[in-house]
Amino acid sequence: KDPNALGDKRWQYDVKHFSDLGDDWTTGINARKVSDDGYYQDFGGSLENSNQDILSQNLYVQHRSKDWFFRTEYKDWQLLNSPVERYTIAPRMQMTRFFEPDENGFHANIHTELTRFDKDNAVTANRYHLEPNIGWSHETLYSFFRPQLKYSVTHYQQEDLTGNVEHLTRTLPTASLDTGLYFERFIDGDDERYTHTLEPRLFYLYTPYEAQNEIGVYDTSLPTFNFTQLFSSNRFSGIDRIGDANQISGALTSRILDSQGREKVSMSLGRIVYLSDRQVQLVDTIGRETDKQSGLLAEVNWRWTDSIEFKSVIEWDDQTNNTTHGLINMHYEPEPNHIINLGHRYRERLDRKQEEAELAFAWPIKDNWRLLGRYNQDLIENRTNDSFLGLEYESCCWAVRLVARRYLNIQLDSEGFILPGQEDEHNSGVFLQFVLKGIGSLRGSTTEFLEDSIYGYEDLLGK
Repeated sequence: KDPNALGDKRWQYDVKHFSDLGDDWTTGINARKVSDDGYYQDFGGSLENSNQDILSQNLYVQHRSKDWFFRTEYKDWQLLNSPVERYTIAPRMQMTRFFEPDENGFHANIHTELTRFDKDNAVTANRYHLEPNIGWSHETLYSFFRPQLKYSVTHYQQEDLTGNVEHLTRTLPTASLDTGLYFERFIDGDDERYTHTLEPRLFYLYTPYEAQNEIGVYDTSLPTFNFTQLFSSNRFSGIDRIGDANQISGALTSRILDSQGREKVSMSLGRIVYLSDRQVQLVDTIGRETDKQSGLLAEVNWRWTDSIEFKSVIEWDDQTNNTTHGLINMHYEPEPNHIINLGHRYRERLDRKQEEAELAFAWPIKDNWRLLGRYNQDLIENRTNDSFLGLEYESCCWAVRLVARRYLNIQLDSEGFILPGQEDEHNSGVFLQFVLKGIGSLRGSTTEFLEDSIYGYEDLLGK
C-alpha cells in the first residue's frame, strides 16, 4: 500500500443497536465502515477481519403481526478492494398483508415494495413492486399437495446521467405445484424401536419468458445452488430478474428417528430437470442455458450417538463427472465443552479451486484449566490460513483466557477466492481476557471469535 495515499487519519466504526418499541414495533442499526481498503490488513487483528470485502450499513424500523408486515430501511455497502460499487437503498419500504387460511385450505397474501436505488455516476432508479399470491394446501398424515399462483407487477423509473427518464413495466405470472409423500416403518433395535421414513418430493415451476435486458441490475444476484434452490420460485435472489422456468425438481429424503422423535440419520438426494432452455440472464453477455438438468445434490447428517455428529454436502456434475463443491465435518463432544472438530471443504468455480482442511478443539486438561485451538490448512496453496492455541483458567471468583494466533493476512474477492498477486504474509497476535465473576459475563471480540471458530464451543468464563 502507498502510505501517501492513506491520509493522515485511519478509522473504523461498528455500531449495533436494537430496540423493542412495543406493540410489535422494533428498530435497529447495524453499521460498519472503515477509512480505506487496507485498514483490516493493517489493523484487523484476525483472519476474518483481514479478509473482509463487504461492509454494510443498515438502519430499519419494522412492524410484524399476524396480519401485517411493514418495514422501512436504509442500506448501503462499502466494497473493499473492488473497482465497482453497490447501489445504495435509500430507502426501501415494504408492506405485506397476510390472509389467514380458510376452512378449505386457501391462503393468500399481497406484498408491496417501493425502493429507491442511488449510485454515483450511474443510472438511478425507483422500483415499484406489487405481488399478490394465492395458494391452496391439502395435507394428510402421509402427503401434502400445495398449488400456488402469484402475479408480479414491477414498474421501473430509470434515470440516466443526462437526466433522461425511462419507464419500464414487467408483468409475470408464476405457477407452482409442490407435492410429496411420507412413508414410514418401524425398525427394532437392541434397546429401542426406531422410525424409518422415506419422503419423495416433487416441485413443478412455470414462469413464462419476458425480455428484461433493459432493466438494470440493482440488488439481484444468482445464488449458490443448494437444496433451497430446488424448491424456489425464482432462481435469482432479488426481483430485478424473474427467471423463465419450465422445470421439475425432485428430491428423496430418508430419515431414522429414535423413540423420542429425535433425528439420528438423514440422507437426501435432489436435482432439477429442465423442460426448456433458460433465457433470462443477469447480463446480456451470458447466453441462454441449455443444460437439461442440474447437478446432483446430496446431503447426509448422522448423529447416532449424542457424542459424534457427521455432516456432508456435495454437488456432483454427472455430465462431466466433476465435484462442484462439497464439505464434510465431524463433531465429537462426549461431554459438554469437550470438543474435537474435523472438517474438509472443496469448491470449484470456472477455473478456480479452493480446498481446505481444519482441526479445532476445546478440551479440559486439569481441574479448572482448558486447552483450545484451531488449525486451518489451504491444500491447494500448501499453506496455513489460520491457527491459534489458547488456555483458559477459571476459579470461583475470576477467570482468564490467553490466546496466541497466527493468520494469513490476505484479501479475498466477493466470491471468497484469493485476489491474485499477493504474497504469503502472516500476522501474529496475543489476546488476553480477564473476567471477574459476580458482575456478569463480558462478551468481547475474543469470545465471539472462539464461538465462531470452534463449532459447539460455549463460553463459560464469568458464568
